[in-house]
Amino acid sequence: WHPKDIGVIMETAEHHPKEDWLYAGKHWRSDKRKRDKVVNGFAAVTLAVNGSPEDMARKWAAGLNRPVSSSDLRTVILEDGGQVRFRGKQSAKEDGLIEIDIYCTNPADVGKEFRVCGILMRFVSPNLKANL
Repeated sequence: WHPKDIGVIMETAEHHPKEDWLYAGKHWRSDKRKRDKVVNGFAAVTLAVNGSPEDMARKWAAGLNRPVSSSDLRTVILEDGGQVRFRGKQSAKEDGLIEIDIYCTNPADVGKEFRVCGILMRFVSPNLKANL
């Protein structure tokens, strides 16, 4: 696929064994200095797309061999329960990744939002994992 076909440049590489993530170095799992103190995972990403969000979700679902949500045909459900959501562009400036929902460790942070390079970052409850 060309990035314009799916809205972003997507990496679908697999690491073997599955637990290894070469880009983080050899000791990333045992390094507890900063991990899990503020956030502990990605809940969802939202992409603004040209055309039909439902069509884009079907393309991604087929390419990733994952299902489209039965409750929202604009959402692909990933293996870990995370979501890739699609919506139409609301302005000419929107293109590709526009939102990231992040599981936070502190309940007081749930609902906090901030922007990084124009992308809306939102802290969500890790309790959402059980509902996905």
